[in-house]
Amino acid sequence: MRSIGRITIGLMLYMLAVLAGGLSPADAGSCGLTATCTFELTVANISQLSPIDIRVTWNNTGSTTVLSVQWISGGPGTPGFINEFGYNSAVTTTAIGGNIGTSNWSYVGAGNEDSFGVFLSTDHGTAIGTNTPGVGGAITFTLASKILSIPDNANGTEFVAHVGGYPTGCSGWVGQAGSTHDSENNASCGSAVPDAGGLALVASGLVSVGGLLGTRFRRGRKEVV
Repeated sequence: MRSIGRITIGLMLYMLAVLAGGLSPADAGSCGLTATCTFELTVANISQLSPIDIRVTWNNTGSTTVLSVQWISGGPGTPGFINEFGYNSAVTTTAIGGNIGTSNWSYVGAGNEDSFGVFLSTDHGTAIGTNTPGVGGAITFTLASKILSIPDNANGTEFVAHVGGYPTGCSGWVGQAGSTHDSENNASCGSAVPDAGGLALVASGLVSVGGLLGTRFRRGRKEVV
């Protein structure tokens, strides 16, 4: 019976960790010599931003690498901008374009991006550009040379973006699944909305565990009789 209890506790802790994004893989990113690859940023340091998806497209079809960043879905409504982007490679950004609105962007170099840690390269823009669906597409970052791999930083992510411009003043950072970060609530972002899919997974698991224990208990009673 003790072993069943340990299995039950372990299963519950595993499901809660998966729900929080703590056990998702965070392998170093790579993209082929002439390939186009996509990465989804889905882990936010502000709980009310989740679930959220900011897509990074890594384009190696030209003579140099071009990274594109765009909000896809999630968060408390449609954001007004993405105004910071970090990637863990020392290859510098030489040009920034695409959907930058009237925002002035610049390459900063290595820097600490709040709770997601230090990145070898960061790009900062003023928070007046727009990056919303139907308003020009993604922000593009042309690098000085072509790169085929980007390692995880110390917090377990290759990319990070800062999204904001919500009417309430809500903003936050978003990295890749499996990354580690300090999580907090922001009153300007409204009430935290739990992930329905994740909650359903936990509920299903608990029901299964309950059924297993019930069957074990009934068998135990029959054996005693």
